[in-house]
Amino acid sequence: GKYVEVLGTLRLDNLHSDYETKAANGDVAAFEQENSLFNWRVGLVLHPAENTSVYGMYGTSQNPSAELATLSNETVTLDPEKNETFEIGAKSDLIAERLSVNAALFRTNKLNARVPNSDPDGPPTVLEGKQRVQGYALGVAGSPVRRWNVFANYTFLDASIREHTNAFLVGQRLVNTPKRSFSLWTTYAILDNLTVGGGATYQDVAPVNNPANETVLLTKVPNFWRFDAFASYSIKKVDLQLNVYNLTDKLYYDAYYGGQAVPADGVSALLSAHVRF
Repeated sequence: GKYVEVLGTLRLDNLHSDYETKAANGDVAAFEQENSLFNWRVGLVLHPAENTSVYGMYGTSQNPSAELATLSNETVTLDPEKNETFEIGAKSDLIAERLSVNAALFRTNKLNARVPNSDPDGPPTVLEGKQRVQGYALGVAGSPVRRWNVFANYTFLDASIREHTNAFLVGQRLVNTPKRSFSLWTTYAILDNLTVGGGATYQDVAPVNNPANETVLLTKVPNFWRFDAFASYSIKKVDLQLNVYNLTDKLYYDAYYGGQAVPADGVSALLSAHVRF
């Protein structure tokens, strides 16, 4: 029947960080930072029909400057960055155990991003930036016919710098955030104990830097498609599974930062066994 759920969480984290760095001449600089982070989340879930749910949520989060396990004179005294997230979505089982769809709209605002100080007489880093990531996600899962399962997901991200001490950066896309990504996976049980499957993954172009002026080139990693396959076979209490990744041996990058890009694995395979007792 129809009913409503109200959900809420409160979270308090204490992060204490000690960091040392040693210069080439042997001098050691020690930094210490402690943060108490209070965040909360509230959500409302509506069930207008037996197989349908609609939800909305709001939540907060924080990023202390020691989150990446490094500190410096520029960051040790900074307060954490603060974020807020809004999301609404829905999920529905259109055909019992045969077709399920879901969709979500979301926005995350970073309210006080760390940016260089435009005042040469002040501290080198200040909390005067703003950033925003917003978009939507769509998903479908179903079983068109007996023994055949299909899963698909699509995500769109609009990620940009909203405010910055360098006006040239305002409006630029945030690094490491591809605009579009897509995945499709399907499996088919040929026999009760033999299943085969495969899938495709797509990722859009992603920038890896934000040019500070017109003389700096924008660096990107290209978009790519990757195709994978798998097969599983069960023998009594033993499950065997073979995964083959990147079937076309596509050159793409799965890690990129600061002008560097690390190539992902080429075509590869993994055979695993699971024994049940």
